[in-house]
Amino acid sequence: MFTQTMKQELDDFLIQICTDASGIILKHKFNNTLQTKEKISNHKEYDEVTLADLETQEFLITQIKSKYQDSQIIAEEGELSITNNQGLIFSIDPIDGTKEYVRGGNEASIMIAVLYDGVSVASIVYNPFTTEYVQYQASDNQVIRHRAGHKEVVKFQEPQESAKGLILISITDIRNASLKEVNLDKWSVVLVNSGSYGSIVAKMITNQVSGILLKPTTVHPWDSLPMAIMLNALGYKKYEYNSEFKNWIKDEIDIRTSKIKIPVTILMHPNVADSVLK
Repeated sequence: MFTQTMKQELDDFLIQICTDASGIILKHKFNNTLQTKEKISNHKEYDEVTLADLETQEFLITQIKSKYQDSQIIAEEGELSITNNQGLIFSIDPIDGTKEYVRGGNEASIMIAVLYDGVSVASIVYNPFTTEYVQYQASDNQVIRHRAGHKEVVKFQEPQESAKGLILISITDIRNASLKEVNLDKWSVVLVNSGSYGSIVAKMITNQVSGILLKPTTVHPWDSLPMAIMLNALGYKKYEYNSEFKNWIKDEIDIRTSKIKIPVTILMHPNVADSVLK
């Protein structure tokens, strides 16, 4: 059983290790040791990795294993996976948004999610450059945002008027063939290319945009779990596009420890979706 005291300890632990790991990321940025090398994942996709990614992940794994010896770990670099969904499971993305980091941007994040027997218990998206973070705390069953030394509880609100109807798209080209049959003309559209799921989700849950549109892709747990835990806690849903009937099918956002393939999907709160996705 994962007790209330254990949850509180875990919440504090995640903040501490992200704070400490930030030093590694900042060191490489300020020393300009940001050289990348191409990696080919097990699913034959190409990506980039830096020494900072590898060192940060190694540090986080060492810290986790020193405190939670029996835990299992899913991690991006090396594609570490698990054998079952029992006990404590940590999912780690040491630098979410490596391309943004290498370009000198400040929207990359450390992302960690934690499950216990398959149930969400914690999640954090931590910006090492600003020390701002968004965290799901199972100890209080709430999402909190920490910035400028202040904490605030995040609750769903109708998007700001300037963002109403906006869809934040995590792709570079709206003309992607898979999206041609989806009518996007009725929405104002913002294209982003930061490569950081964490920064995208932070924009949505702080009401800067109405939803996230994802093209058909393979989603990995180190990318999806931290945001899925937070969005579920705030009542968001996923809406998958059914090309046969040309409609959107609502469902819970997946909490999975393995990679999954998704169709055209929008992540959005039902209060917004009911009036937009018609």
